[in-house]
Amino acid sequence: MKTPYARGTAVFALLGGIVVWGFAMLWLALAIGLTVRTIRAGLPFAPTWWSFIFPVGACVTATGTLAARTGSEPFIWTAVVLYALLVIAWVVVAGHSLRHTAKHVRRRPVAGHARRRPVEPDLRLDVAPVLSGTVRTAIDGRPISEARVTLLDPVGDVVGITLTAEDGSYVFTDLEADRYTVVAAGYPAQAAPLTLDATGQDAFDLTLAHDEG
Repeated sequence: MKTPYARGTAVFALLGGIVVWGFAMLWLALAIGLTVRTIRAGLPFAPTWWSFIFPVGACVTATGTLAARTGSEPFIWTAVVLYALLVIAWVVVAGHSLRHTAKHVRRRPVAGHARRRPVEPDLRLDVAPVLSGTVRTAIDGRPISEARVTLLDPVGDVVGITLTAEDGSYVFTDLEADRYTVVAAGYPAQAAPLTLDATGQDAFDLTLAHDEG
């Protein structure tokens, strides 16, 4: 008497699994399309890239289970393709993670090079990019001394911190060509993004002002 019920439950579970798997494949196709479009628009690496791995792994497990349960060739080949996609995604994210870690390990000493001194021209052509500038008031353009200037990398980590000199100048040395954000504080803080290339020294001035009202 229990056999028909057991078989019926197994068939119901299998059909339910196939329906859920179909929704998962639809989600996977949409997620891949959105991810590719975002990468083309410029997607900087972040540790959250690892979140791409786990949903793909779940799809691989589900497809492999359906393939083993049904013996269906389409499920088997889909499981193989998804497994290959999982391996590729894992290799890509792991490679970017190692590069990101190595890059930040090299940048750790940079904070010690953010020193308070007037801007001096650098005539050497083989040095790393240098960022320098002057912090001024927004009202009359007067240089601000003792303003705190913080340099952030694309993922928001602090690359260097310095205080402006008496003439309002600041400088960061031994940088790499990359996108940065400069944050100046002393009055209400102001932040502005910029991109450094590998041609040498760039100047970037900021203005600070009290909030009105």
